[in-house]
Amino acid sequence: MLAAYLATCVLFAAAFALLGIVGRTMAMLATMRASVAVMRNSALDDLAKEKAVQKGSIELLGHLVVVIAMLSVAFGVAAVPALVGSWAALFGLEQFVAFTLRPDILLGTIAVFAGVAVLIRKRKAQA
Repeated sequence: MLAAYLATCVLFAAAFALLGIVGRTMAMLATMRASVAVMRNSALDDLAKEKAVQKGSIELLGHLVVVIAMLSVAFGVAAVPALVGSWAALFGLEQFVAFTLRPDILLGTIAVFAGVAVLIRKRKAQA
């Protein structure tokens, strides 16, 4: 079961990175910031502000749909090891979920993901 859990974590992280979920989320933030900037712009009249914010809202909705689709793919890919283990009768899905929700497993997973994120940032900063 541990091997399936590790495979699940690796597949999720790989899918998350390869799909560019962080980049798309940052694009969502940029769209929101641009809409706030438009609202604060005293040089624009209310009609121009409303049109710009409506355009930003539509753009934001598009980003949201794409992010939800990407996350669905990432979670779907990550579920494969658990499903294979269950279909092969190595463990039940309830056992797998109970294992993944153990406090030591959760804390260990968070620590590993946080450590990897710190290492990646350090490498990018050095480059």
